[in-house]
Amino acid sequence: KIAIDLAHTSDQLAHDIFNYTAQRNYKIPILASHSNFRSVYPNNRNLPDELVKELIARKGLIGINFIKDYIHKTNPEVIYDHIAYGIDLGTENNLAYGGDFFYDKDHPDKSRYPFFFKGMDDATAYNTINERLMKVYEPEIVNKISHQNALRFIRELWE
Repeated sequence: KIAIDLAHTSDQLAHDIFNYTAQRNYKIPILASHSNFRSVYPNNRNLPDELVKELIARKGLIGINFIKDYIHKTNPEVIYDHIAYGIDLGTENNLAYGGDFFYDKDHPDKSRYPFFFKGMDDATAYNTINERLMKVYEPEIVNKISHQNALRFIRELWE
């Protein structure tokens, strides 16, 4: 009842995990708890499309990361591009918030400060993002992203 998280794997390791679990017919839930889309912003920690498609096929979960290194170095609006791109790829039932919030005041890598864009540095960002998404998407899709997809994943994990 423990999911495998791809958020800190290399692409090769993620492929190996998918291949290994498929070869042995293991029904282990897989997620990328805090990963965005590499096609939107090139960062090796963001997911390439082939891994996104495999997560979709396996009913996995993809948590949108709020750290600016994974959104865009200078433009916070790109988070909406990540969400739109994911939905266009078919992640309506797989996308969730995976903010990756942490206490960063004592972080040794000062070159990454600030880690988050203003207004995206804690969970209050979810409300702002939900309100903006409601102008573009049906409430059903926004509800899935904001909480229903994560709840589904957890319920299926613990059934």
